[in-house]
Amino acid sequence: MRVLLIVFVLGTLGVLWIVGLLTLIRWLKLHYPRQTTILLLLLAGLGAAAVLMLARELRQRPEMAAGDLLTLQEPLVVRMRSEQGSSRRPCVIDLYEHLGVEEIGPMVLTATVESNNRSSAFYCPVGESVEVEVDRIHRPTVTRR
Repeated sequence: MRVLLIVFVLGTLGVLWIVGLLTLIRWLKLHYPRQTTILLLLLAGLGAAAVLMLARELRQRPEMAAGDLLTLQEPLVVRMRSEQGSSRRPCVIDLYEHLGVEEIGPMVLTATVESNNRSSAFYCPVGESVEVEVDRIHRPTVTRR
């Protein structure tokens, strides 16, 4: 029953969008017969730009480059790079601490810890080179340097 209600509501909203769009086109043709095509192209361009901006926001990944400074908005678990072998030790970077971006790969970001909490051995030491999966970084503040 719930699925039918959702389909009905979405179908109704779709029909309303179509009727509204057709009404707008008729109104433009009636009031601005010579400029209708230009106005519709302008509205289509604005709509496309809005969709692109929305898609960019929905990615939720800020654009970063090598040399940028990331300020974390939540604690992050990373792996230290300095240790040899496959058993790289994980460590924590605390809230509001900084990472200096060294290299950005498709899945992994390499960075240097520029500031961090030192109250426990679980926290990464300052100056340590670390690797972190890009998908684990949520809402960082990016500062261009």
